[in-house]
Amino acid sequence: MTKKSNHSKSHHSSSTSISTDTSISPATSSNSIQPFPSSLSLQPGQCDITAWNHVYNLSKLQIINTCKNVSGVIESINSQVNGNFYIRLKVDQEFSSLIPSTNINRQFGDLIVEPVCEKAIMQANTMPTCQGFNQNITTIPPVGTHVIVTGAYVLDNGQGGLAKIYPVTSIIQDR
Repeated sequence: MTKKSNHSKSHHSSSTSISTDTSISPATSSNSIQPFPSSLSLQPGQCDITAWNHVYNLSKLQIINTCKNVSGVIESINSQVNGNFYIRLKVDQEFSSLIPSTNINRQFGDLIVEPVCEKAIMQANTMPTCQGFNQNITTIPPVGTHVIVTGAYVLDNGQGGLAKIYPVTSIIQDR
C-alpha cells in the first residue's frame, strides 16, 4: 500500500484536534495488499495498522482519517456473512460532522463501526482476507452503552459513501 496526499482539513472537538491529510490507496495489482508488521505496541487511542491487512476490497474505501477516536452510544449490533460486525453508533454531538447524508438516509443518522474478522465467515470470497486472523475485540458492549471507538474513518464507496470506522482497533465502554 502506498500513502498519497488527499486533502487537508482538520476536525476539532473539545478534547482533540485531528488532521485528515492522508489516505491509503491499494497497491496497483488487484487484491494485492502489502502486509504491515504483525506485532505492534499500541497506546490507548492509537490504531492498529495491521488490521488493514484484513480489509476486504480496500479499493472501495476513501480513507479520510487513518486513526480517529469517536464516542457515542451503540444503537445496534449485527454480524455479517463476511465475518465482520456491523454496529450502528449514535455519535456524540461533537462528532456530528462525521455523519453524511448517506448515513442519515440509510442508517438512521448513525456512524457504522465495523470490526473485521470477528465471527465465522460465510462469504467465500472474503475467507482469504481473514484466514488465520481474529481481530480479537474481545467484548463488544451491549446496545445502549456509551463507548469510545478507535479506528480509521472512511467513506465506503461500495455502499454509496457510507461513513464508517473501519477497520476498528478498539471499542471501550466509557460510562
